[in-house]
Amino acid sequence: MELYPAILISNRSYPDLDEKAISFFYFIRRTKEDIYPFLKKYKPLELIDKILPNTTKRDVFVLSVSLYGYFDEKHIVLNVSDNNLNQLWNRSMSNVSPEQITYTIESGHPLFLSAKKLYEYPFSFDNENYYLSYWHKPTIANYWHFQLFTCDIEGQHLPREPRPGEKETKTEE
Repeated sequence: MELYPAILISNRSYPDLDEKAISFFYFIRRTKEDIYPFLKKYKPLELIDKILPNTTKRDVFVLSVSLYGYFDEKHIVLNVSDNNLNQLWNRSMSNVSPEQITYTIESGHPLFLSAKKLYEYPFSFDNENYYLSYWHKPTIANYWHFQLFTCDIEGQHLPREPRPGEKETKTEE
């Protein structure tokens, strides 16, 4: 097996990434299915109900993506075996070498997302106003990792899972 790509591994020599400057780029994400046919066929809210019928809508509010360019199509199949290497990285951590990262290959399809369309994007859902944006959240094994997030009108980030006693956003069937 080839070594894990060094260009993906977080390194203290890499520059800080400014979220606003990134808005001129694209993100990439692996999907299990090619969803482009669905994107042509359904409206955005229909997609949630058609593609993610067993997923709470909150899971869509927090999504991992990677900066396209350094992280590209050939990298979407890499699945880091050691979950510790998927932990958030900071500059005080020691650099990791490609030899230290084991991975498996998983099939998948690329999904490209325009960062410009995601940066501080306002939208309404269930008669409430929100905005979508992203921030740089490098992991040890992927410096180019970003996280899409959703905030309510008061600027509170919506968590992936509701807090105890908090209403879930998916309507109960």
